[in-house]
Amino acid sequence: MDLTRNQISAVCQKLHNSYPYSRLHNKRNPLSEAVFIILSCQTNESNYLATWHKFRARFPTMSSAEQAPVRHISHTIASGGLGYVKATQIKALLKAIRTRYGRLSLQSLRKLDDLQLERELCALPGMGVKSARCVMMYSFNRDVLPIDTHTFRVLKRLGLPIPVHPVRSKRFADDVQKQIPAGQRARLHINLVQHGRSICKARNPLCGKCTISQYCRFQRVISRVAPWRPILL
Repeated sequence: MDLTRNQISAVCQKLHNSYPYSRLHNKRNPLSEAVFIILSCQTNESNYLATWHKFRARFPTMSSAEQAPVRHISHTIASGGLGYVKATQIKALLKAIRTRYGRLSLQSLRKLDDLQLERELCALPGMGVKSARCVMMYSFNRDVLPIDTHTFRVLKRLGLPIPVHPVRSKRFADDVQKQIPAGQRARLHINLVQHGRSICKARNPLCGKCTISQYCRFQRVISRVAPWRPILL
């Protein structure tokens, strides 16, 4: 059975009560956040935090990264995985921002509404809908719901109706976001990331410690199946 609107609100409140507010190491400066999000792609938290610190130590300003050869950036961030790909994206991002806005800054975008801001960010190299909404949420204080691996996993297990559109598409992101009450989206994303890392793990979730298990379709299914039969959603 799919989650009802009231149940979604109850889940938001229970998670809000279960986890302290955290920025999850995300950056207040939107340009720094955009680069940070690129570095965090397809790696774990400890890895991308270490990579970010290496990047900033080697390139203390974004201008210094803008002027550096791709191979220097790639070598610096190699330990985070996909070094050349991410270095190329960072160089292209910085070049595009300089060209589009006349300086290495995204601060001029603060005056835009949510739709305009998302459109501008998604037009930049390395910025998909999820990345754009992370920048919007953490650096522009917009009430949006980025769909990362933890957010998607927990919402799917809970039984939120999942759209049929491709997971990385804007239509998918919009359809999921509009199911979450306005005013709760940003905090819910943070809480779902914390819950997905600590309790609702991809493998061996700790259902017995889950504060929202009463609303969870996955927990109801797994409780009826022999413990030696793995179920992954």
